[in-house]
Amino acid sequence: MQKISSYLYPNRINVVADVALFPVRWKIVYQNLIKIYQGVDNVLTLDIKNSDQKRIDISEMDLYLSITDIMGKEVNAYQAAPGATTGLATVTIPSTDLVNVDPQFLNFSLYRLNEDDTKTILYADTQFGAIGKMQLLGSAIPVEYPTREITTFMPLTDTDATPYETLWYSDAVEVKKPNHLGPESLESIDLDFYFNKSKAVVTVQFTTDVIINSGTRWVDVMAFGVFPEDTQATKTIAFPVYNRNITWMRVKVKQETYNGSGATVDIGKRASGLGFEATFLPNKPGKGYTIGESFTISADRFGGGGAWTLVVETVDGQGGVTQWLPMAEILVAEDGPVTYKDVPVSDITRARTIDKVVVRV
Repeated sequence: MQKISSYLYPNRINVVADVALFPVRWKIVYQNLIKIYQGVDNVLTLDIKNSDQKRIDISEMDLYLSITDIMGKEVNAYQAAPGATTGLATVTIPSTDLVNVDPQFLNFSLYRLNEDDTKTILYADTQFGAIGKMQLLGSAIPVEYPTREITTFMPLTDTDATPYETLWYSDAVEVKKPNHLGPESLESIDLDFYFNKSKAVVTVQFTTDVIINSGTRWVDVMAFGVFPEDTQATKTIAFPVYNRNITWMRVKVKQETYNGSGATVDIGKRASGLGFEATFLPNKPGKGYTIGESFTISADRFGGGGAWTLVVETVDGQGGVTQWLPMAEILVAEDGPVTYKDVPVSDITRARTIDKVVVRV
């Protein structure tokens, strides 16, 4: 029978203060390697003495523990809190400070911050050893696998046969679990979708390929509709659709409308009290536009000077624009261009249904 013994004791660091005032008498040959862990708040105890091995009063001292990587780059510094016992202080390293730090060997040092902002080093022994060794280890308690986020979607606009539909494909994310801790029949994956207002069809695709490339075979495993009033949805894909052979996933979005698409205008000019101004007459109405939405047209159409903003004033039953309203009077030269036909008024970069997808394996 195997036996596991456990101990509850402080993670203690022995420190020597003001070593220059005392004769050199002793040295710690086997100073413990200080171990800290991810996932928990690490509390270290400082035992501060003089070279006669007597604890000193530190109640009025500002003491700090500085942690650096092996190249000397400071990871963080923490102020020590003096305790009720003379010479003892504690330093707490919050778990949140270690989330993004890889497990590794670290160095640490202790110093007193003086009133003039200078620093006085405290030593680990009377041989002026100022640097201690520390090891950051992975979590010592159970943790959840980190989530993955999909935030990048690339558009592929369809041909004229479906001028108002756009396909978007996300980056691929790995969804294969590093360990299998239960029967395969209980395997599942949770997907949290966050939407912009839109009408679209969302499809989740899986592959069993180990490496993603242009020849990867993607299989549709789930599809659902999204409507303008939808803001969030959580979907679970369970065994056998999600199984231990699945390696990667991506999201495909078939976009019908979002913030308007397909509208064009004819730009002309007319006389006004200030000379000549530009006019914007609807050509193609498009669909999916909303009254009050604004779009910009490059001022190259007017010879430079900045972009111009058009606002949707009226729409038809399909959200097609029947009247545009310029945000300001746009002056043009009398001898300038008279008309630009069929100028697009839409913004493909705004036509994304999904803000992000959070993947929880």
